[in-house]
Order: sequence, then structure tokens, then C-alpha cells
Amino acid sequence: MRWLLGFSAMFMTGSAMYLPWSHWGDIEIRLVDLPHWYAYAVPAVLMIAAAWWRRDVAIGCAALAVVPAVVLTFQYGNAEALFPDGAVPAVVPALGPGGPFAVLGAVLVGVLLATRRPASAEESTHHPR
Repeated sequence: MRWLLGFSAMFMTGSAMYLPWSHWGDIEIRLVDLPHWYAYAVPAVLMIAAAWWRRDVAIGCAALAVVPAVVLTFQYGNAEALFPDGAVPAVVPALGPGGPFAVLGAVLVGVLLATRRPASAEESTHHPR
């Protein structure tokens, strides 16, 4: 069950990089279209990579990824930032799945890593990490 949760958390975090964070009618706003998108992407990628070799670094990156993910999620309706040329579609923006996936994925990775038992000395001699 724990592996399934871990896979789900990594899948949500990875999916947030591709899924739309908001919809303006037929226009999909993806992560890279948001201002300061790299503030989430860099800690999220480091979190995924560090989860395999340094638990403490991955937990720190998860904590660093949550804050910009929440901030960017609430930018879905910020027309001035999303359409800097001034031409804003005359539709009501809707929240896409990217932001919630990013927040839930980072929180879940952080919680799973924080509650993971460290490997015992006997296990680490039989299974190199």
C-alpha cells in the first residue's frame, strides 16, 4: 500500500508539470505559462530525484515545493500576469488539475518520506541503497 501511495505522489507531481493549471475557455494555461513557474518546478524535480538517495533533502525540497505550488495555484485567474499583452479572453477562468496535483503530490511525498522508517544496518548490508 505504501508503494502505491508513493507512486501516486510521484505521478501527481510529475503530472503537474504537464496538466493545465487553469482554463480560460479553450485556452489551457500550463505550468510554464505561469509567472515564476520555476519556483515550483526546480524543488519538485529535486524532490523526486532526492527521494531515491537522501530522505532529508527530499523532505526539504517537498516543503520548498508546496509554497510556490499553492501560490501558483491561486494565480489561475490572474489575467494581468497570464495575458501581459492586454488581450484577455472574455470568459470566467476555471482552475485546472495541475495546481491541486502539484500541492497534493508535494505534501504526500513529504509526509511519506517523513514517516518512513530508516533502514536497519542489517537490511542495508543485504540491499545496497
